Amino acid sequence: MQTIPTYVVMGFLGSGKTSTITTGIESHKISNVLLFQFEQGIERPSLSNDRVHTFSIDDDHGNTISACQQVLKEHQYRELWIEWNGMGSLETFEELFLRSPLGDMLTIKHIYYVTHPDWITSQLPYLGEIPLSQIRYSDTIILANTSAEKATEYTELAPNSTWIACESVTQWPFVKPIQIAKPRWKQYAIIPILLALGYMFYVQPNWVTMTTAILLQMVPFLLLGTGISVIVEQYASPYRIEKYLHRSPIFAYILAIIMACTMPLCDCAVIPILRSLTRQGMAPKISLFFTMISPLVNPIVLLSTYYAFPKEPMILWGRPLLGIVLAFLVSQYCGPRIYGRTDAFPPWKQLTLVKSLSKDVGFFGRLQEETLRLLPFIIIGSILSSGLQLFLPKQWLQDISLSGSILIILGMMVLAFCVSICSTADAIIARSFMNVIPVPGILAFLIFGPLLDIKNYVLLRNLFPNSFVKVYSISIILGTTIICILFSFIGGYAL
Repeated sequence: MQTIPTYVVMGFLGSGKTSTITTGIESHKISNVLLFQFEQGIERPSLSNDRVHTFSIDDDHGNTISACQQVLKEHQYRELWIEWNGMGSLETFEELFLRSPLGDMLTIKHIYYVTHPDWITSQLPYLGEIPLSQIRYSDTIILANTSAEKATEYTELAPNSTWIACESVTQWPFVKPIQIAKPRWKQYAIIPILLALGYMFYVQPNWVTMTTAILLQMVPFLLLGTGISVIVEQYASPYRIEKYLHRSPIFAYILAIIMACTMPLCDCAVIPILRSLTRQGMAPKISLFFTMISPLVNPIVLLSTYYAFPKEPMILWGRPLLGIVLAFLVSQYCGPRIYGRTDAFPPWKQLTLVKSLSKDVGFFGRLQEETLRLLPFIIIGSILSSGLQLFLPKQWLQDISLSGSILIILGMMVLAFCVSICSTADAIIARSFMNVIPVPGILAFLIFGPLLDIKNYVLLRNLFPNSFVKVYSISIILGTTIICILFSFIGGYAL
């Protein structure tokens, strides 16, 4: 059975859906087009009746399927356009056009969503889940009344969709997209990864052994961090977070320290949580502060540090205290830049959709989605980390330790970045350096590693804008170097 090509235009009342449909039909340069309008009392396309046959559909969905079938059977149309109500649920849309006899008569070619920045900023945060679901459901979002430069800050609402910015909706077919949907290649990423692992095992058996060890160490904490981030996104109320944290910054920082000291979150787990907290409305400075100190002061890290250095109080106290100072300074500068902005956090960005487009997949469904999305980057980071540990020259660390200079701190930071040891176990590794590396160098290793290493850098690049990752990385490098140098002078350690 031959099906009719179908195009869907969604958007709120007054967004310009009808003008978009008119422009789309004209750009296709065809006639004998059918239009279903699912809104009452609206204008019709400014095209002749010979080219477009328009039918308004009432709200009685029980009769909609049969009415649409009857219209389609009466005449052979070359194309169908559907103007969908901005508050019409996706469940209803799929029930009508995908899971009914109508679905056998149509082939949906493309779904468009029409909107403009003022509506996103002023109205979207207060209209519930349906408009946001429609945005994420669409293949292309047409953002009118704006320029390409300004429109880029809104693309996060639907990162897997194509975005078009234009001065008027009548221009959209002729404007170059500002963001083209990213290819969904992640489901195929396992193939080259398996080939790489097979080659590694053949060339260097120890490489795959070390990679497996790092993965076994990271995956439990990744599951823990992802699980907490899903709980925050699905069940935490943005208004409650704002009520308790935004009114009292001092209380917010104290609460962040208490939470970090009681929750066993290592550096592998906190990056997804950072994204969830900021999306739910927590101040970016506080969110970044909490996620930076968590791998430095959580109970498992404190116990492992005590086990490794029971007779070194400067390391036992220096690691958490210097880490808190560094996290506070970096969060003040980098926090507001998490999403490329230096002003207040936009309220519409608190609404990032965490549920399925047409139904709620639940906690375990979201946990599976997030874990599978991040797992390829975890594997890549583990492969790079283990490879550097195997092939990094061992002699260079001894040469640096004999130089008696600031290079000791920088060298230990490079080592921490390359080996990417989990913060729950890095103190055991650092203990082996005590005979050749002074305390400031040991602290540089213990502070820098949990904040920035290969696997964390790969995750940051996947979850946050490159501009923020660059500023954050430079701040961590400079901040760790400065506080370790100051510590060496205050503590009387020679470098």
